[in-house]
Amino acid sequence: MSESANPRKQERDFSPEIAALQPELEQLAKQNQIQPALDKLALLEKQTRNAADLQSTSALLVLIPDLTYSLPPRPSYDLLNSSLTIFSKKHGQLKEAVVRMVEKAMTLLDDVKSKGEVDGKNRWLELISTLRDITEGKIYLELQRARLTKLLAIHYEALAASAPESAPESSKDNAKIITSDDENAAKPEPVTAKEHRDVAADLMSEIQVETYSSMDSREKTEFILEQMRLESQRGLWPRVRVGGRKINRTYLKEKGNSDMKLRYYELMIRLALHEDNYLDACKAWQEVWDTEEVKNNEQQNMQAMEHIIIFICLAPYDNEQSDMIQKLHANPALRKCVQH
Repeated sequence: MSESANPRKQERDFSPEIAALQPELEQLAKQNQIQPALDKLALLEKQTRNAADLQSTSALLVLIPDLTYSLPPRPSYDLLNSSLTIFSKKHGQLKEAVVRMVEKAMTLLDDVKSKGEVDGKNRWLELISTLRDITEGKIYLELQRARLTKLLAIHYEALAASAPESAPESSKDNAKIITSDDENAAKPEPVTAKEHRDVAADLMSEIQVETYSSMDSREKTEFILEQMRLESQRGLWPRVRVGGRKINRTYLKEKGNSDMKLRYYELMIRLALHEDNYLDACKAWQEVWDTEEVKNNEQQNMQAMEHIIIFICLAPYDNEQSDMIQKLHANPALRKCVQH
């Protein structure tokens, strides 16, 4: 985080008070006295926040998931969600402290999901919804929101595997209501496999990671590739094309990125074939062929070269197509192909 995120000057160091209070709070939580522990935490948190003591405020906020979930004999999901929301909205709350609290809460997601429904509620969905609400519209939490959104999209796509292809008549009358993030309009909860895949794609399309400076190149590229894949599944090829323009092709050629390069050009080949653009399909197969792991695999090498030949022959004649044929004819790898 930049210093501008918390411009106030620290007035006091509350480290001794934190060190003295933390064992008491943890003991209360272990005795299932969660609310008293949170009340004591809130009293000190107000002082640390007003004194702009980032380290102490952060230390208290990251305790919230422990006090409400990890330490008590029986986790309080309601207190976990409400406390995360309340402390994130405190007046003058320190941004970096909220970032650390959200990241700590995100570490609970796998464990919460493994427990399935609790008290008839999907507590994982509740927690991820709470965290997405906290991160919404906050630039300093854009990275965390992107990761949470990807997890939610994966969840909906997984549900599509077991969802029916068409909605039963009864579900149309008893449809539950969910609210989208970018619109306040109510939408019916997805029922069919297609609806679940659409929700996953819509969630991912909300996030414009190409503008994120906080996300590293690999994570950003993988996120865009996932956006493209989901859009291709529902046949929105213009969006796939737009996504393809956001990918740094030079980065794909760097060592260690061949997996992403192959995924990218697989999508580009499918896009080209959808548009009957055989020249672009040929170019994409050339990029596949010019990948080290493909060149080192004789079967994949020959497969790529055969596709290059097929699509350059199918492409309409023009100067570029003619030039590519001449270069292909001069390529020694061509002689290894089986004649048909």
